[in-house]
Amino acid sequence: MATCLSEGKKRLHIILFTGFLLIPVAMYFVPLDWLRSQHTICLYKNLTGHECYGCGMTRAIFSAIHLKLSDAWHFNRLSVIVIPLLAYIWLKTLLSLLPEEWAISARIRKWISIYKNEQKRLFISLIRMNNNRAPETAS
Repeated sequence: MATCLSEGKKRLHIILFTGFLLIPVAMYFVPLDWLRSQHTICLYKNLTGHECYGCGMTRAIFSAIHLKLSDAWHFNRLSVIVIPLLAYIWLKTLLSLLPEEWAISARIRKWISIYKNEQKRLFISLIRMNNNRAPETAS
């Protein structure tokens, strides 16, 4: 009975993995011209007439998926920060859906953990460098 559960769990993981993998593919087939012509749903912009920090982010993400990075920058400059973070979260979630038995999954998880450790070391060293820097005197 445990094998059936494990087999069913594997199937569920593969279905979730495939579905999650197809999200950017489905987003790629949304035409950018149609997306640009839509009216904004931003409550802040509709009430005040001013753009918030998130305005244009959906169009920026879709433009990045279409590899039109200059358009992504034009729609929202914060896309430079948001898009890599979303890609990281998407990849991390995608890898978490892979079964443990798959060797590629274990290797990639190891690389991600090494990358995380290096990131932490770099961040800590930058903080230490900043703290050790002599304060500038005003002349």
